[in-house]
Formats: sequence, C-alpha cells, structure tokens
Amino acid sequence: PDEPNDNDFESRPSGLGLGAKVAPGVKRAAPTNPVERRLLGKVNAQKRKALEEENRAAKEANEASDDEDDEPESRTSAFNKKRTLPLVTSTPLGKKAK
Repeated sequence: PDEPNDNDFESRPSGLGLGAKVAPGVKRAAPTNPVERRLLGKVNAQKRKALEEENRAAKEANEASDDEDDEPESRTSAFNKKRTLPLVTSTPLGKKAK
C-alpha cells in the first residue's frame, strides 16, 4: 500500500517534490514563459510528427497484408499449371582425368 506506482512518477510535474500529491486527469496550465512555450511547441510538433509516421507505417503494413490475401488464388493457379521438365545435361560416366 505504501509503494508508489510508476504512473505517479510519470504524471508528477517536475516542480513538485516526492511527497506531493497529483490529482489524476488534471492538465497543467500553458506556460507563460516564451522560451518554455517554444520548447513545448517543438516537443508537441515532434510528437505529432512521430504519430503521423507511425500511422503511415501502419497503413503501409495493412496494405502489404492486403496483398497477401491474394496468395491462395496464386497458389492454386500454380498447382494447376504444368511444370516444364528441366533439361537433362549429360554427365561423363567415366573417371575424370587429373
């Protein structure tokens, strides 16, 4: 019961000490310092960019998996086709000269 959760450490604002209690679901106010605003804006932009790239990669993976749905048809058609026999090359039956 006295052990802190990992979630408490992640959600605790940096200005609060170890014994401070944080109400869950409460957002911090926007920073008034212009430097902090810029940094926060850059961090949020990078997060959005990473999220968009993740979504794009997920879409590409889904499209690739959709292409695999056509495989059973191609497998059945491969069995229906007659295979051509490979050309037989003549091999010398005698001993090789050294």
